[in-house]
Amino acid sequence: MILWTVGPLRQYYIVFGIRSLLCHYLMPVFGFGCWIVLITFLHHHDDGVPWFSNEEWSYVKGQLCSIDRHYGWAHDILHSIGTHQIHHLFPQIPHYHLEEATRVFRQKYPNLIRCNANPIVSSYFKGCIRFNRQEIIKNNTAVHVFKDKTD
Repeated sequence: MILWTVGPLRQYYIVFGIRSLLCHYLMPVFGFGCWIVLITFLHHHDDGVPWFSNEEWSYVKGQLCSIDRHYGWAHDILHSIGTHQIHHLFPQIPHYHLEEATRVFRQKYPNLIRCNANPIVSSYFKGCIRFNRQEIIKNNTAVHVFKDKTD
């Protein structure tokens, strides 16, 4: 697998140079990787989201702990990935029906909704700071909720 990637990249470097390789391959791949880390972190970390021990966890509990977020102008470009609870609960639903399914889910089960409308970048940094301040979770903890230790 690596040779299928490295070989053509080496040839591209020989023909076009390092600057072109950086601009047309390495920077876009790095940017995409950063974006994936950002949205994955934001969809699975937020104030009040519980983390369950093996004994307490279930498939549905885990899926309901994801967070819906809106990505502003990029929401439609990203195929409504911000409708994350429905995406996790029913992965077979095509992206073009996620908005409709989310509306129905929110009407039927308003007590199960996890949604955060805060700006994406500030939410990410707030979450990273909160996550970094955590202490070791005791072995006998059934449910842990991340929160700022100053609370």
